[in-house]
Amino acid sequence: MTTLITRSTTSGIGVTAKNSPLTNSELDNNFISLNDNKLERNSSIAVTTISAAGAISSTSVYASGAITSLSTINAATQVSSATLYVATNVTSLGTINAATQVSAATVYAATNVTSLGTINAATQVSSGTLYVATNVTSLGTINAATQMSAATVYAATNVTSLGTINAATTVSSGTVYVGGAVTSLGIIYGNQLNAATQVSAATVYAATNVTSLGTINAATQVSAATVYVVTNVTSLGTINAATQMSAATIYVATNVTSLGTINAATSISSGTIYAGSSITSLATIYDSKGDVRAAPLNTRSTSGYTTVAADAGKTVAVSGNTIIGTSIHTVGDMVTFYNSSTASIAILSTGLTVYLAGTATTGTRTLAQRGIATILCVSSNTFVISGAGLT
Repeated sequence: MTTLITRSTTSGIGVTAKNSPLTNSELDNNFISLNDNKLERNSSIAVTTISAAGAISSTSVYASGAITSLSTINAATQVSSATLYVATNVTSLGTINAATQVSAATVYAATNVTSLGTINAATQVSSGTLYVATNVTSLGTINAATQMSAATVYAATNVTSLGTINAATTVSSGTVYVGGAVTSLGIIYGNQLNAATQVSAATVYAATNVTSLGTINAATQVSAATVYVVTNVTSLGTINAATQMSAATIYVATNVTSLGTINAATSISSGTIYAGSSITSLATIYDSKGDVRAAPLNTRSTSGYTTVAADAGKTVAVSGNTIIGTSIHTVGDMVTFYNSSTASIAILSTGLTVYLAGTATTGTRTLAQRGIATILCVSSNTFVISGAGLT
């Protein structure tokens, strides 16, 4: 620390008179002290700890401990420190590196921002590539020219990357826009999500829209006002849309729900499909039994076959006498029988009431060779049967 020699005299109480002049020796000592203790760099600053009440400005700023400024830090190439704290802005035309955390009003680097801890910004974080071991937090926006990678990414307004966004836990923002992919091992939150390639997370939630020019993949659920994808929407849980869902293929392990429309260029596959208005597919819609436009063929060549609940909605091809199962089918179940043999077979109904359609006749029916008959369950253990070749 620089120590300067000064001298003053007083005249009366509280009155300062003209200072006494310093000796030549004292003046020389002051200049020597200033010269010995100054820090003057036109290239790099590298010390253990840097603290400034005002600004820090250099080609490179490096400290093995902490860098602290109550004003700004500006570097032409890079800023590197264990912890970096600035009251206003951190700016580097090169890279910003911190072993623990970066905290500032604005963090800007022309190339990379790297922290093994957290990055906190009151307004925005902007960089070529942004990598953080734990969290990126901004009360404004987060922008990356290439990619963004962190445990958690949080921005009050927008997260933007012309490359990819990768998060181990959560991505949360007003709007998430990515030139490449958004990937999270946890949850993606946003007012809307837009991706040029794909959105992938355990859960994808958006207050308004989820849009991907590629695919949307979720381990649990996708929930948004509108879900629009050029190729595929896939969820191992549920997909929910307040207005509409549109994709080439929609696949869900449990439920697809839309209060508006569901549109698919190829297929829709789900446990339950619910739409407030219409379901449209340019190809096939499948349910747990298969193509909803078809009656899948279930071939049973053994004589004495008894129907099961899974036969509902299907065609059962039989070549011998067939029994309608007792206490098996529920109201609305329909089963079609096709006699694939060259002889007549009996359709038995022990313990059931089976009416021949258009009559009061009940009992066992005979189905001729190559004949077709359909039963409809109208109440518990009560059916109506009709068909061609049926007597």
